[in-house]
Formats: sequence, structure tokens, C-alpha cells
Amino acid sequence: MDFYIKEGPPIFAASLCGKLRQVLRTKYGTAHLEEALGRVFGERCLWESRVPLCIPSYDLRSDDVHLFRTPHSDRLAQDWRVKMTDIALATSAAPTYLASHHLNDLRLIDGGVWANNPSIVAVSEAVSEFGIDLKDIRVLSLGTTSDLGVRKDRLDRGGLLAWARAATPLILRGQSRAAENATYHLLPQGQFLRIDPKVPANVLRLDGVSPSELRGRAESEARQRSGDVRKTEEEGRSLFERLTEGQLAICDLLMRPAPELSEDETVQ
Repeated sequence: MDFYIKEGPPIFAASLCGKLRQVLRTKYGTAHLEEALGRVFGERCLWESRVPLCIPSYDLRSDDVHLFRTPHSDRLAQDWRVKMTDIALATSAAPTYLASHHLNDLRLIDGGVWANNPSIVAVSEAVSEFGIDLKDIRVLSLGTTSDLGVRKDRLDRGGLLAWARAATPLILRGQSRAAENATYHLLPQGQFLRIDPKVPANVLRLDGVSPSELRGRAESEARQRSGDVRKTEEEGRSLFERLTEGQLAICDLLMRPAPELSEDETVQ
């Protein structure tokens, strides 16, 4: 949140022709965003992450979903050299706001177009790549707030004009709710915690950074949900403590950068 509050205003710098420009082109450039991300990540690559990652994006060229994944499985050998700055630019390229990010001839945009709530992606990765049983999974899902929207009656029989502004937020909310419900029903009761505060429409916007509003609502939500978060954290720690010595060794290997592993460790 500190990065967003500090870097948001220059990234989303207002201009007199901003809204007019958005009709034909992306509303903002990416130069300041790329510069700010470079200061945070430097030259670090995906393999340098100390924890397994699965980061969604979407490739316009192949018209298909795209996942950046750390090499936590022997079949995941494609992305480990990709710079974190490139991944961040790809996964944050929100259509009409920021241009797609070109990487190795891919045309990548915001993963939110298909994984606005990536909870189910995380569960799928845990089960398919790590072989973790659903009963041993705990999910803490953090949203970016949801507007208290009202779907106007005119949408019932509306055409292109009526749906022009309503379609995108409705589709994103529908995708998010579907992922939330699927995760909730897949996991045993009490193992999924979703935090996504509801706020009045247009109070918080992607390109409308209000530090006091953002911090105030974050503080309020933290006070209300701190008990739930603490419980989830304690359950996760308890599960980790019950791992066998062999499982702990595997976890250690998974959390270490690939180039640092010896040949014997790689085989293991």
C-alpha cells in the first residue's frame, strides 16, 4: 500500500486530455511505473523469490491465459529468468489504463481479466504441483475493495449503449465471486478467509489515489478482521510444525533459488 500511495499519483498523473485520450488509447503511459518498479526490484529475477509464486497475466497474441511461475516443479523451467519488473508490468497492465507489456513477443495484460480473484488458482497450484491435500490448505485472500453497485433496471433490456460502462465491472465481479465460491466449497469449513471490503461507488478508484481514505479504510478493516487473520496464521503455523523432517527438507529446497542448489539437491 505504501508503494501505491507514494507512486500512484505520478503513475496516474491527471491531464486535461486524459479521459478523451482513453477513448482511443490507453489513459496513461508506463514510463514512471517501470521506473518505480525498477527501484524496488532492481535486476532481480523470478527464481530469486524465497517462496513459490504463481502470478496471472493474459497473452493477447495467443488469446490465452498466462501464468508466471517459480521453478517449484521440474516441469516449470520457462519463467525463472524473467525479471520481476517485467512480470509486474505484465500483470498490472489494466486495459484502457496501461499499455500491454511486450515480453519475448508476447503481448501481456492484467491477469485480473481472468483471475480477478486468484484464490482458485492458488488452490489448484497447491494440489497439482505440490500434492497437498485440501484439508491441509489454508487460504487468506485479500481483495482491493468492491463497490456497492446497483444494477439499473435499464440493463434488463439494454443494448450496447446501456451496457457500455456496466459490463466490465459486472464481469469482473462475477469472476471474482465465482472463484470465491469455488474455493469456499472446495476447502473444508473455516479454511478460507476472504477480505474484500465493500465501499461506496467511486470512493476508491484505480487511478484516484486518496492516501487518507485508503489508510483509514485499511485501518478500520484491520481492526475488524485481525482476529480472523490471526486464527488463519496460527492454523498455518500449526500445519507447518506437523510436517515430517523429510517434508521440511523438501520445503527448504523449494524455497531456495534454483542456481544455488547442488546436483544432489536438484535430484532430491
